[in-house]
Amino acid sequence: MNQEIYAATLMFALMPGTVFGQGVDMRLQDGAFAPVLAHFEASASEPWAPQMQAMVDVHMGRQDRVLRRLRDLPFAALDCDAGESGATHVAAADWLLAIASDRRVVMLNENHFHVAARLFLFESLPALREAGFTHLALEAFEPDSTFLEPGSGGYTREPIFAAVIRRATALGFELVAYEFAGESIESREAGQADHLQRAIEHAGEDARFIVFAGWSHILERPDTFGRRWMAARFRDESGIDPFTVDLTSCMHKSASPRDARVALDPDGAALVHGQQYAGGVDAQIQLPIPLELAPGFYRQALGSPTPVELPEVLDEPVLVRAWSENAESVPVPVDQIFVLPGEEAVLYLPPGSYELTVNDGDGATLSRKMVSVP
Repeated sequence: MNQEIYAATLMFALMPGTVFGQGVDMRLQDGAFAPVLAHFEASASEPWAPQMQAMVDVHMGRQDRVLRRLRDLPFAALDCDAGESGATHVAAADWLLAIASDRRVVMLNENHFHVAARLFLFESLPALREAGFTHLALEAFEPDSTFLEPGSGGYTREPIFAAVIRRATALGFELVAYEFAGESIESREAGQADHLQRAIEHAGEDARFIVFAGWSHILERPDTFGRRWMAARFRDESGIDPFTVDLTSCMHKSASPRDARVALDPDGAALVHGQQYAGGVDAQIQLPIPLELAPGFYRQALGSPTPVELPEVLDEPVLVRAWSENAESVPVPVDQIFVLPGEEAVLYLPPGSYELTVNDGDGATLSRKMVSVP
């Protein structure tokens, strides 16, 4: 990772998901994507711009657009263990359940612009709940949230993240906000660790936590600059050793969005690659990327493919969204996709009734239609 990209990544450590670019998230919530895209085009030379642009693309259902320009992003390496003598691979979900069966706190991370990590959590929630985990702590929630549901934090308005919250609530997980808007990396890490420790103390001895954080927050050792991150502070102050799993460093090509895997050495220990996390986390999960880029590769896990009829004459980009009848306090689409002229619009929806809307770049509604998905 070059120094400019690394510096921009560290800047992200000071940017809670709750702000999501100082108003960017609110514009996208209203469907007004044109000013957002224009802003990043004008700011293209800024070191933070590629990551913020990638977050916007992911928010609008276009992970494929992010995967086309990895050179400008601190993205995961492909096939980290290629050439590793004796390495084997096992399914990540089954492995995690077995290895963390007696842990009180499991910490997973994401990089905010690769939804595969959110999808892994989404798919794992039922088994984790059955295994006895009771709480889901999300960095994305605002520290003073009065309601914990999709829409109460910037990242939570992305459809797969919103689906995580909806599924966790339906399964009976208690949701926890532990974000802290510090003015430095050190103050933010200390605040997050304190919030998380207080939540666990309040939950009682039988409570078991899944913590979903961003980037280096799950590091259990100081980084190369001597900074102590949330997980290390939490461990030292609470006396609870979390099981930490990195999902940001490694990927592999696959035909399935659910094909997350763990690389094991000949002794069965999880391999951890990359200077940033080696020796700093307990394990590493390799996430899948598609063999061929397509907008629906990850989103297909949300439900059935539902084509959306676009206006006959369409010479501008549009944002196509599906709204459930069971809307949250801040309505969040069940799925959405940014569509360029000439592209098809396909949403992925679970059974239910939805209003489908098509918005232009200023947020004006060009069409709306009710559909039922069996």
